[in-house]
Amino acid sequence: MPILSFADLTLDTSTRQAIRKGRVISLTAKEYDLLELFCATPASADREMIFDRVWDTILAVRATCSTFTFAICAKSWRMKEKHG
Repeated sequence: MPILSFADLTLDTSTRQAIRKGRVISLTAKEYDLLELFCATPASADREMIFDRVWDTILAVRATCSTFTFAICAKSWRMKEKHG
């Protein structure tokens, strides 16, 4: 069972579950994929890597995306962790 962890967050990659402080956090597929990428490559996940591995977008779409996309995912994670 492959496990990734970062601080108090644990990801079970076989079940695609995110667990923090013993509590399972319900995530969308994209939220999980992004969080898994950050846990697997915490120091090297840059914008291009994120688009390639998580969104698999074409260059034209990348040009219109901004860091706002990532901020929305981060806000969603915080709300889910806080409220279950």
